[in-house]
Amino acid sequence: MKKPNQASLFALMVIAFMGISCGHEPSAKTDANKGRNTNQTPTPTPNVNNVNKDNGGASTGEDENDTVTIIRTEGGVTQKFKGTSDFVHIDGGAFHSGDLLLVGDASTAVIDCNESTLCSLGKGEYSRCCGDVCQSRIPLAPPDGTEVLAFSKISDLPPEQMHLLQSSESKIRALRANEVTTQFLIATLYSSWKVKEANQEIDKLSQKLNDPQAPQKLDKLYLPMLKKSGDLYRRMDNKSQAEQTYKKVVEQAPQTNDQQVKADAHVSLGEIYKDTGRKEEAVQNLQKGQQLYEQQGNRKKAEDIRKTIVKVQKQ
Repeated sequence: MKKPNQASLFALMVIAFMGISCGHEPSAKTDANKGRNTNQTPTPTPNVNNVNKDNGGASTGEDENDTVTIIRTEGGVTQKFKGTSDFVHIDGGAFHSGDLLLVGDASTAVIDCNESTLCSLGKGEYSRCCGDVCQSRIPLAPPDGTEVLAFSKISDLPPEQMHLLQSSESKIRALRANEVTTQFLIATLYSSWKVKEANQEIDKLSQKLNDPQAPQKLDKLYLPMLKKSGDLYRRMDNKSQAEQTYKKVVEQAPQTNDQQVKADAHVSLGEIYKDTGRKEEAVQNLQKGQQLYEQQGNRKKAEDIRKTIVKVQKQ
């Protein structure tokens, strides 16, 4: 009798471990007839690498507590948020650890996997949205190991690199997303490659997000996109614009009740202040981010920020 009990215990441990987050492990698809999970054969995930590892506090997709962004849906796509019991229809927005995404028949969801890859999901139920569950991918960053001369023009890139960038841009435009989302993706692509044209594209995005109608048009996608525009400015070393953008996120977050994005913005502000020698402001914002993570039950991120605070205070 011991062996069956041990096997059952091990199976339960495996199931619990695999149901963690959206972004770095395969999700099980839902059997439409039986309502049970069926195994899905994984496909290799290509390595991608941002030119600048400092991506404005955005995660690389390896942390189990990551939040990724659903940038476009088509057809019947619903989401069950952590702590709730019902699926609700969505057009886009943030996907947090513990959420579930249900993509219906003849439907798709396109996910921004933390500014490294666009992932397309077909029919199924997902506890993770990135990695080897993707049906197709559009790379937003240079392939792993690619040496790119930062702040060069696109026309000055080596032919093979120019082809990769332009191929991704063509695929982004072929998605036929709304104007703001398309601009966001192009700005993300250009900033990931760190080409000179990125600054202009990020400014265009900022102008579109400053439109008074933008929050209504983008709905739940607005605040995560605004936060990420700050990350893009920071990636291009425009700390002033990044700071102003993060402050705007903090101001608007209470109106949308998106405390995850607010926490991320406080942490990003804290990192900017740390890098520019504004120690007191850095600690204040990092502490606010830590408190918000703790309130959300995100103990890992809260502990990571606590360690950062200790380091800043010792400087």
